[in-house]
Amino acid sequence: MKAVLPHTALMSTIGKSKLTRKYQARIPKNIWGVLGLRVGDTVVYEVSGSRVLIRRELPADNMYSSAVGEIFGEWDSELDQVAYGKL
Repeated sequence: MKAVLPHTALMSTIGKSKLTRKYQARIPKNIWGVLGLRVGDTVVYEVSGSRVLIRRELPADNMYSSAVGEIFGEWDSELDQVAYGKL
């Protein structure tokens, strides 16, 4: 029988933050140091169940967002919002 480890065994905790009233959290220095973050950088949050991965946005992320926006942007008019906004 294979042993199942709790999800906390797969990751190590190297920092924590407290949420503000506006649900904002400070990224601890040791984490932005590991990620190579600088002022003005964008971070991406990836969610899997109850776990969240935070990473620096890559140029490929921006290219994907732009491509998807161009494809689906044509269906984002005011008339579309009236017709389909409550679906």
